[in-house]
Amino acid sequence: MAIEATLEYFNHRYPWSEEVISVNKPVECIVTFESELNVDALWPYIADTNLLGKFGGLPKREYAEVDGRLYGKDPRGKWFEEWIWVDRVGVIQNHDFVTGVMRYFRTILLADSPDEVDGSKFYMYLGIVPRNIFGKMFALLMAKGVQKDFGSIFLKMEQFARADSGKTDLSKTIKLKSNEYQNLQSYIVGLQSEGVNPDLLRSIENYILTENDDFISRIRIRPIAERWNFPEEEVVNAFLRAVKIGLLDMKWDTICPHCRNMRQEFSKLSEVPTLGRCEPCMIDFDTTKSDGLEVTFRINSAIRDPDRRLYCSAEPIHRPHIKLHQKVDTQSNETLQTRLKQGRYRLRSKGEMSFNLLDVSDNFEAESLIWKVDAVGQRYETAVAPLLELENNTDSPGVFIVEFRDEDRQAFRPKDLLNYSDFRRFFPEEAVAEGVALDIGTQIILFTDVVGSTEFYTTVGDVVAFLEVRKHFVKLYEAVENNSGTVVKTIGDAVMASFQSAKDAFAAAESIQSYFTPDNQETRLRLRVTIHKGPCMAINADTGIDYFGSTVNLAAKLQQISLAGQVVLSEFTCQEHELTEYLKHLDYSEETIPFLLKDDVDPILVRRFTIS
Repeated sequence: MAIEATLEYFNHRYPWSEEVISVNKPVECIVTFESELNVDALWPYIADTNLLGKFGGLPKREYAEVDGRLYGKDPRGKWFEEWIWVDRVGVIQNHDFVTGVMRYFRTILLADSPDEVDGSKFYMYLGIVPRNIFGKMFALLMAKGVQKDFGSIFLKMEQFARADSGKTDLSKTIKLKSNEYQNLQSYIVGLQSEGVNPDLLRSIENYILTENDDFISRIRIRPIAERWNFPEEEVVNAFLRAVKIGLLDMKWDTICPHCRNMRQEFSKLSEVPTLGRCEPCMIDFDTTKSDGLEVTFRINSAIRDPDRRLYCSAEPIHRPHIKLHQKVDTQSNETLQTRLKQGRYRLRSKGEMSFNLLDVSDNFEAESLIWKVDAVGQRYETAVAPLLELENNTDSPGVFIVEFRDEDRQAFRPKDLLNYSDFRRFFPEEAVAEGVALDIGTQIILFTDVVGSTEFYTTVGDVVAFLEVRKHFVKLYEAVENNSGTVVKTIGDAVMASFQSAKDAFAAAESIQSYFTPDNQETRLRLRVTIHKGPCMAINADTGIDYFGSTVNLAAKLQQISLAGQVVLSEFTCQEHELTEYLKHLDYSEETIPFLLKDDVDPILVRRFTIS
């Protein structure tokens, strides 16, 4: 059914409930906007109701989440807020007021992009049911303002979309108080003395002075590094130094695996509970999972205390991975056209952890899908932009959710932070809570050990051997940290280190074995090095945050078949593409051999390189 810019169309397609309009007739209006840009380009701006509210002069709101419902409050009154959306198709926002001069407030935003023409057209419907005469006066004024101003606001959104500059260009210089500015400058000087790149330092200072409250109230490392065009590692190390001197605060945020929003924030890792709760999604979740936590940063409130209130909750924009969020009444059906692109999606019901899978591809023929709310564990296939027929055959309303099944690549997780040596060096007090095992995903574990250490101690004596081993630790730390790794712990004269990249781990091993050679007059020690890749857990130990699991055990056991000057890697580790390409250009003596873990288990293949 083609979209029409008429009240008849909107009231027929999205009818008011008799309960609501029995109070008063709604005050309604429609605004349209046409653009040469397509829906994909404009949607992140046009559908951002927080941004529209800001430009439309709305007051900031306070929000609370209780029993799966979102409650809002501003000078207009208090309300229950409900969102329905299909990504790049349409958004419905409902405010069911419990206090104030309005009884009900509704906006509907629809996007239209006919296949036969370029460009796009957007329709925005506003409907307000007043509670009394004062509410009607307010509603008439608001409708008049929308018709007068929203054309220019949409035009401004189009300008941002054309520039592709992002919403950060909405920033403006913040007027800090004299003492706040002086404190900031003293921190900047402190970062200068820490050796932070001057260009990066200017970006940090400018960010604090100009970024709007919406973005600076919770600082995410990866979007910042990408926006500033600095290597992530450099930005992380600068931020860790900013935390050390007091300019920034580091937070451990619990993240709902469904909506991916922050649920709680903690100043210490050890304070994080193992169980989190998301009221809007109506689920409890395990914070020890690899996606249960995110490391973020805040500006020290003595410098700047941002206002975290929003002009609108703008849930579709804050949950971009959710492509459809539709409520269907009991014993009812709803048919919706989507714009789902090629990829894999999860189909789930609100409050349920179980889900179905949907693969969308040009290679599949089905153009529609019937999805029943109580279906679980199913796998479907459709062409792109399928028609979804949602069936709720239960005795209670259901919320159908389609979400893109990808990892939040913008999130900086504990598994990322724990591999920074500066983190372990600056914050040795940070620890995993007692008795908790934190999933840190895939790690590359490297072990070193001194070959013939017992004989060496006997030959040169304890004092000389101790000094030699201590000096060798300095070289090992240097080799590990120069290749983006971190030393997890030392065990006697052995070292355990971790890396995010197998190539970095091998490069560190090369550096180690290239130094500890028979010809090096600076050392008499010879080392063996082993590497393995796989899932790990982080726990609290006497030496700080430690790693454990079968990956660590295997990396250690490979020491049995590594000799002086050699590096042994599991074949699985060598399959990482970057390392595979790197190994092609090396000229070391190499052999592939089996390694028996247990008598009743098939051996695994390992590659043994002789470097020195």
